[in-house]
Amino acid sequence: MNLRSATNQDSDAIIAVVDACYRQYPYQLYVEDEPELLTPADSFSAFWVAEDAEGLVGCIAGQLLQDATELKKFYAHPRAWGTGLAQELHQKFVQWTREEGRASAVLWTDVLFHRAHKFYKKQGWVNTGKTRDLADTNGPFSEYLLTLNNVAV
Repeated sequence: MNLRSATNQDSDAIIAVVDACYRQYPYQLYVEDEPELLTPADSFSAFWVAEDAEGLVGCIAGQLLQDATELKKFYAHPRAWGTGLAQELHQKFVQWTREEGRASAVLWTDVLFHRAHKFYKKQGWVNTGKTRDLADTNGPFSEYLLTLNNVAV
C-alpha cells in the first residue's frame, strides 16, 4: 500500500472511491454537492490518498481548526474493507494532528454509516450527542458529531 499526499489530478479517482462507498447506502455521489473533491489538494489543510496495485483505494483529509483538527473525506473503497487500510489512513490523520500541535479532533459522520461508527469507536472517537440536519441532491440526512481527545498523549 502506498500512502501519499493527494494532488488535484487525483480528483477523478477520489470521486470514484467516495461514490463506491456512498453506493453501499441509499446514496450516490453528486460532485455538485462536494465540489471540493475536484481540487482536493487545494481544498483542505492536508489530504492523503492510498493506492494499491489496482489504483487509488482510499483517502482521508484534515482541516485545521483553531484548537483542533477536523477529519474529512475518510473513505476506503469497499474492496479494501477489512485490509487494515482504514487504520493506516486514520493513523496518518492522528499523526498529522499531533504534528500540528492539536490535542483533539472532531468529525461529522452520517447517521447511516454504521460500519464507520464501529471503526471510530474502536479508535477512541466519542459521540458527543450533537447532531445536525442537512440536505443535498440525495435528499435530507443527519450527521453525528464525534470527538477524539488526548491525541497528543
